[in-house]
Amino acid sequence: MHKSILVRIASPFVLLIIVLFTGLGIYLTVFVKNIYIESLIQHLEVNAKIIADQAKPYLISNFNLQNLEKITTNNSELMAARITIIRPDGIVLTDSEINTYELENHSNRKEIIEVLQQGFGSDIRVSQSINEELLYVALPITNENDDIIAISRISISISTINQKLRIFQISIIGASLLTAVVVIFLAFMITKRTLNPLKKLNYAIIRMEIVDFDFEQNANTKDEIELLSQYLLKITDHLNKQNEELKLERKTLNAVLNQMTDAVLIVDESGTVQLSNPAAERLFNFKREDVSEKSIIEILRNHQLFDLWKTCRIERIQKEITVEINPSKLFVQAIAKPLDEIFSGGVLLVIQDLTRVRQLEKIRSDFVSNVSHELRTPIASIKALSDTLQEGALEDPPAARRFLNRMDVEIDNLTQMVQELLELSKIESGRVPLRKIFISPKVLVDQAIERMQVQAERSGLSLFPDIPDFLPGILVDPDKIGQVFVNLLHNAIKFTPPGGMVKVKAQEISNDIIFSVEDTGIGIDGDSLNRIFERFFKTDRARSSGGTGLGLSITKHIIEAHNGKVWVESNLGNGSKFFFSIPKK
Repeated sequence: MHKSILVRIASPFVLLIIVLFTGLGIYLTVFVKNIYIESLIQHLEVNAKIIADQAKPYLISNFNLQNLEKITTNNSELMAARITIIRPDGIVLTDSEINTYELENHSNRKEIIEVLQQGFGSDIRVSQSINEELLYVALPITNENDDIIAISRISISISTINQKLRIFQISIIGASLLTAVVVIFLAFMITKRTLNPLKKLNYAIIRMEIVDFDFEQNANTKDEIELLSQYLLKITDHLNKQNEELKLERKTLNAVLNQMTDAVLIVDESGTVQLSNPAAERLFNFKREDVSEKSIIEILRNHQLFDLWKTCRIERIQKEITVEINPSKLFVQAIAKPLDEIFSGGVLLVIQDLTRVRQLEKIRSDFVSNVSHELRTPIASIKALSDTLQEGALEDPPAARRFLNRMDVEIDNLTQMVQELLELSKIESGRVPLRKIFISPKVLVDQAIERMQVQAERSGLSLFPDIPDFLPGILVDPDKIGQVFVNLLHNAIKFTPPGGMVKVKAQEISNDIIFSVEDTGIGIDGDSLNRIFERFFKTDRARSSGGTGLGLSITKHIIEAHNGKVWVESNLGNGSKFFFSIPKK
């Protein structure tokens, strides 16, 4: 056992006990002294009152100094206290222990000043006349008009109190020393019992061979606690480094898995998912905390993917498959790879969602098909007209002019189609900047009505607005929104028979301004409603009426660029109603 441990353990206890008992002794000494002084003051106040009552008659009506001296002398013996009667100006009339001619004026005494100011006074000080520490209590002696005619003062020596307090302090110090001795003994016993396990623990740590405990040569001079502290610090530092490395690896793995768009699953030999990433949870609609309760077939819900995992688990070679998942209509590519090196019997499943790629391929194919279809008719018409002219129609001026006019119309259709394709491409890519200004919805509608009024009248239709005057202004690009109105009104006029009606409305609903273009035309069948805003889409009835099939697609992209929405309500034979919303802010 090393003495330093004993000192370190015992010293704080000894110091603490000494400080506590010293502080407690000082506090108790002051507390007891104050209590005792307050008790004495109350006792002396009663005695001073008695003296004042006895001396009052001799001070008011029949002043007699001898009687006053007799009162002070007799009561001093009975009360075991010094009694003094003093005039308000500080002159001592009588004192039970000292002749008055030996006493100086008392007007500057603290208790005398307090009596004159407050009606009661007390003080503790060393008496100048008897050279002893006394407690003074003074009360006024008043006449019938409550005027102070004299002061009754009683004092008593507090040397006895100080002596008792010194005895009390000595007792406290003795108790502190005795307690310190007991604490030292207890500290010695505790240290002895504590060191044996510490020695065994140090020996056990050295044998663990976790790290190299090659300390300096003076390690033998260190006690068990210092050695244990160094061992633990070195082990802690080693474990912290390992923990940080593990945390970094886990964070890296989690970051990779969380950011991957491909679904990743690690499945053990029994078919339980041991690890999954958010992409897998979204793709197969399950929660990570539920994987321990479900098998791989319950999570994947696809027998082809299950067979892929099963085959890879049995054959222990990498397998691939491309499959469509129903009913979500997802098209995925799955790769299963065995994990024999790091996870015996485990299989890694990586599932890539190719649905978007498949959709884009289909859209591209449809687009090429639609463009080819739309271009084939005018090109074939131009080719036929050109062949006819070359075969002799040029010799017939009226026929040649008619063919040339027809070629001009077909070329205009081609030009319009190319321009609309270019415009749609720019809008979709965001290369068309919006020049937004605040403008009244009524102004936008009135401008569109004025622009299409002639065409409506030529077709025998009624075209009119229904716009409230109190609608708030909206922040839009007037030219682009005007193009939206033109596209919608053009379609409404084109597919509404003569005698019909086209109405443009606007209303405020929640945080949006809702515009609508309603007609009494031929309507749209249910199958076509879901595709009406696709590029080049035309209903069967519309194909004979010309047009490129791009107007509504352009309309949709313009409205979405304004953070709005566009939709349609229609029944075949009962007209159509196109809506679009623009946010107020």
